[in-house]
Amino acid sequence: MDTIQENMEDLVDHFQDYVETQKELLLLTAKEKAASAIAQTVIWVVVGVFGLLAFTFLSVALAMWLGRLLDHTGYGFLMVGALYGLGAALFYNFRKPLLQSRLNDVLLTKFTHSDE
Repeated sequence: MDTIQENMEDLVDHFQDYVETQKELLLLTAKEKAASAIAQTVIWVVVGVFGLLAFTFLSVALAMWLGRLLDHTGYGFLMVGALYGLGAALFYNFRKPLLQSRLNDVLLTKFTHSDE
């Protein structure tokens, strides 16, 4: 009888250890995924900043070139601004199918699938 009771106590102890280990593993997995998401976000922010700077300089160059072609610098900036305004309006109208669904899919895939 003592052997059965000792075995049961051992089983309970091992089960408690198992539950604690699973809890720690879950916590570590969550931390790893969060760290990966943060690192990826930082990378995209840095790339975005450099891309925005390049885009800004190229936009100014395009506006000045168009202005020179039209013999009035203001017209070049007006045309580039109108182009971006049109782009913004189109993006706003089509934002859900273009960005929101894809972004949701990427984030869900990132947090639900393991990298193994």
